[in-house]
Amino acid sequence: MKLFWIATMGLFGAFGLLDGKSMEPAASTPTLDGSTWILSSLPGKNLVADATATARFADGRVSGSDGCNRYSMPFTTNGTAIQIGPQGPSTLMACAEESMAQAEAFLAALISARGFRYNAETLDLLDGDGAVMATLVAQAKALSGVPWKVVNINNGQAIVGVMADSTVTMVFDDEGRVSGTTGCNQYNATFQALGDAIQFSSVVTTRMACPDPAIMEQETAFLRALELVTNLSFESNRIDLLREDGSIAIILMRDR
Repeated sequence: MKLFWIATMGLFGAFGLLDGKSMEPAASTPTLDGSTWILSSLPGKNLVADATATARFADGRVSGSDGCNRYSMPFTTNGTAIQIGPQGPSTLMACAEESMAQAEAFLAALISARGFRYNAETLDLLDGDGAVMATLVAQAKALSGVPWKVVNINNGQAIVGVMADSTVTMVFDDEGRVSGTTGCNQYNATFQALGDAIQFSSVVTTRMACPDPAIMEQETAFLRALELVTNLSFESNRIDLLREDGSIAIILMRDR
């Protein structure tokens, strides 16, 4: 019986080698989850400057900016097939006519996409016939080498804009340090970043007293918000520093 079993297994193994299938590893299923992209082209259209459209795929939803307003809608994939929509709620800001037209074309491309192909650098959304509806490029995720300006701070009650007569900044280096101004004092801190996780520690500041109490309150809110950051999300020239529950702690914009 043992000899027969060995011979049979050898025969099946031979068939497996002959058909060239059973011995091949299963192909991995492509996934968009956790990826962030920036629109680089719409067929037949010239993109509008300063109307950057983005798409972040995470937890069954795609969201971002259409170049004018914020949007969010569900998506599902099956292999390289994709279904996006229906379109969910969005902000209702009025923009220049050409920006509105581009936004409509981008959202239409998302909703009509039936397939996708991508690599580390580009994502093509395809219609049912395989034609390209939109091409996007991967979001750069570099913290250092770029000066960032704080535009919004969660003060514990609401997400508020930085006061018009003050500037709050963050400059990251490659050694795990961040520095800048709180709008009143200079500060330094250390940070640890891995993937979408980031934490700040060892915050020290100068001790100058500012004449405007509101500026001092803003400084306190910024430093407190910094301590609560656990994650970050890149989007075009913007970074959202997030708290553990996913709510926004601080919003940064690239300081051009």
